[in-house]
Amino acid sequence: MVRDRARGAVIVLTVALALAACPSTATLHAASEAEVKNAISRGVAYLKGRLVSQSGGQMALTVLALAKAGDSPDGPELKAGLARLQSTVRNGTYAPADHHRYEAGVTLMALATIDSAKYRPEIEAIARYLIESQETHGGWYYPGGGAGVGQIAGGVAQSGDTSITQYALLGLWEASRAGVNVPKRVWDRAAAWHLATQLKDGSFTYHPSPQSFNPSGTHSMAVAGTSSLLLVRLMLYPEAQDIPSAEIEEAVAGSGDTPKKKRGGMKFGILVPAAADEPEPKPDAEPDSPKVKPLDSDPNYAPTTKLASINNGIVKGIRWLGTNFRADLSTLNIVGQGWNSYYLYGIERLGALSGLVELGRQDWYQEGCEYFVKRQTADGSWNVDQAGQDNGTCFAVLFMVRATEKTLKKTPQRRRDPRLGGGVLVGARGLPDDLTKLELGAAGPKVRKLKGPIDELLGELEKLDGNQVEAAQEAIVETILTEDPEALVGQQDRLLRLAGDRRPDVRRTAVWALGRTNDLTVVPTLIARLEDPDVSVIVEARNALRFMTRQPDFLVLSDAPTPEELGEMVRRARAWYLAVRPYAERDDLLEGQP
Repeated sequence: MVRDRARGAVIVLTVALALAACPSTATLHAASEAEVKNAISRGVAYLKGRLVSQSGGQMALTVLALAKAGDSPDGPELKAGLARLQSTVRNGTYAPADHHRYEAGVTLMALATIDSAKYRPEIEAIARYLIESQETHGGWYYPGGGAGVGQIAGGVAQSGDTSITQYALLGLWEASRAGVNVPKRVWDRAAAWHLATQLKDGSFTYHPSPQSFNPSGTHSMAVAGTSSLLLVRLMLYPEAQDIPSAEIEEAVAGSGDTPKKKRGGMKFGILVPAAADEPEPKPDAEPDSPKVKPLDSDPNYAPTTKLASINNGIVKGIRWLGTNFRADLSTLNIVGQGWNSYYLYGIERLGALSGLVELGRQDWYQEGCEYFVKRQTADGSWNVDQAGQDNGTCFAVLFMVRATEKTLKKTPQRRRDPRLGGGVLVGARGLPDDLTKLELGAAGPKVRKLKGPIDELLGELEKLDGNQVEAAQEAIVETILTEDPEALVGQQDRLLRLAGDRRPDVRRTAVWALGRTNDLTVVPTLIARLEDPDVSVIVEARNALRFMTRQPDFLVLSDAPTPEELGEMVRRARAWYLAVRPYAERDDLLEGQP
């Protein structure tokens, strides 16, 4: 049996509840791991032979599939393909060969996957093209739409294309992960468009217009729209907690067993579990690329699309997919369902972004692998639907190698150290998993909830009696995460002083807050706290640096770190910091560096 090795991802709690009512069918003859590996290998061989004759978006998709499958970028086929993709950017301007927005999105995914630092100029140019081509309504369409309205066959006006929008967002997501500034307004407008075009039953349609030829939702578009909502949620609200929706809980109450979901819930930043089984870094390995600034060029922008609305849209979409999931769409005989391979690659993205192992109580990965293994042709390709032979083969390979999961690189939850209490602040005693329940306390006793401006809350931490430290922690975290992310502006000096407080609880909170300032000048203090006498402060400092670098797997830390391990972690953090600071400001960290 092919085992699920995927690592945890973010999803609202109610998704699991919504899926509990979905019907179940099991794969009777699941593809073996050996069969899947063999199918991937044969598919890769086919694609390598086809790459030389391809162009435009098809070539970009093949390059992406080969890269995700582990083919070497130094190999002759992939090297030539990359050079051709690189040539689409001239003098800082992107000029796609065909399919425009599709090609742009997939090219971004391919270049960022292979070497985001090497191809940074191209990634920036293509990202700029996509940002500028977003329609006024928030979606994307073919060139020439004009003022947010495009034309489909017969001259029927419509507003946007769910499929094109999906690949535009995927490309911009990869660009963001590569360090390119994608304004929050782009994600916000996309979120609003998806919520406005989502059908009442939770599905999506190809061209959302009353005059569209397929006003009913389809499997492939339901996956596309729901996955896009997961992406915009991640980019607009990277620290959002798994807050349940009372309305949806009530709708699915008593619906049965909760379906399987991947362990953990690694999110960007902290107030999340630490990683359990991070791979050992290679000697002298550094982060893939420096990413210090927030991934948007408008940090003061306040999203107009509420988190609760996005959560509700995600849950509705996944409920529809859970009810209607099947790996083989050919039995439906419905217009618009002839894109099976495209749809299954979308299911892989949905599973990776949501953390769901099952849809409708079916193991979507097992079902999909069985579908593809049975239908592979003698030459190693797949030609199962309207996507065609080359596209279908790319989608099959991308599904089976879990392409999106390789982008996320997320890890399951670490077992909490009993010495550090049960808080999600990874060692902050007194902070429970659900911040709204902090009043109960982590070990049982209640703490009085504090309210007030951030400077007054910091004042509580500065008091030596410590009676309200736990309550102040709650209020500070809640203020920054849910009310006023900019409240820490101008508080760096106080936080730096608090980071040296004699009380570990205070140091932990200060370090957490420093990580939220996105101010490079505080990094030396965070690095110094990596050698704190209290291990929970060390964990918090490490996580703050992860948040600032936007790399959730940066700086490996075991449950019981040795002095040698801490020294190596400090060395890597210093190396990253020196790489992103102006040369003239590096002297302070060079002192005492091993």
